Amino acid sequence: MRFRCIGCNRPIDWTSEESFCYTCPCGATIFYDEEKDTPVAPASLVAVIKAREELPHLDHLVGRSHFTSPLKERFAEQLTSLGATWMKDCEQCLEDGTYQSQLDREVSEWRRSRVTSLSTPCGHES
Repeated sequence: MRFRCIGCNRPIDWTSEESFCYTCPCGATIFYDEEKDTPVAPASLVAVIKAREELPHLDHLVGRSHFTSPLKERFAEQLTSLGATWMKDCEQCLEDGTYQSQLDREVSEWRRSRVTSLSTPCGHES
């Protein structure tokens, strides 16, 4: 696979021959080209940057996972220098409960996935 998620390193099945819109399960919408070691940002992000509008939260750009890489860190730093923030650092998200709602959804999804994986001794559905 030529493209991978910048947030969690999952392979992305895209040939780069047509337009593409995808959000990885980790939340990332930015991918990278393994051959060139460069990020591939969605057109909407490029448009927001050019228009100097408020950027989406980093959670929605580089995703939320424990995976780290020099490219992910570098790109997150570049986005931060342009004004992007993590939801956990956003006063509005903290005040209006958006961040807590996101955490609650993630915990709920994690619990559902744990129940499924523990359904049989080997972790597979029978």
